Amino acid sequence: MGLVGEGQACPPVVIVAVIDSNAVDLLVDDEYVREAIRGAIHDGRLRLLSTSVTYDQVGETKDARRRGALPAALSEFSEGAG
Repeated sequence: MGLVGEGQACPPVVIVAVIDSNAVDLLVDDEYVREAIRGAIHDGRLRLLSTSVTYDQVGETKDARRRGALPAALSEFSEGAG
């Protein structure tokens, strides 16, 4: 693929990131973050990946309500082990 010249469109940029268990709290707690991430995924600008370790970590929370909400948010927003 050559350089983009005059009159040529730039290829879309897609950010691919592995989500950290601490970031899942924001997906549960902050509606603005949730909608921004949802929009970026929907538009194809972002892909979030997760691992079984991330699921294990969010599942270890002591708060019973969050123990259900955190893995659910992880499943909704990320690709990977679940």
